[in-house]
This record gives sequence, C-alpha cells and structure tokens, in this order.
Amino acid sequence: MNIEDIRINAPSSAKYFREKNGKTIYYKTAMIGSRHILYRYENETWEETTLKDWSELSEL
Repeated sequence: MNIEDIRINAPSSAKYFREKNGKTIYYKTAMIGSRHILYRYENETWEETTLKDWSELSEL
C-alpha cells in the first residue's frame, strides 16, 4: 500500500497512521482541558484513550 492509497482510505479527521500486522491503523489527537486524548480508528469507529502526556505517542 502506498501513501496515496492510505490517504484515500483514511477517515477525514485522521492525522497519523501506522501499519501493524498488515493492517493500517489511523489516529488523531486532542487536548481537552489538561487531558491528552488519543483516538484510534478501528471497526469503523473512533476509540478514545487518555494519555499521561504526548510522549506516549512514540510508543505506538
């Protein structure tokens, strides 16, 4: 899969992606108050996770 295929298939608000086990996973982030939020797109829905800080993004 090339970058154009990934962009075409990505949900409109996705900012990041990675391939894991042959599957492309999309992400977006937000900050609500002091909470760092990571949204992961799976099964046609966004799943929310609260992060301690943005450095946790490097562990994806």
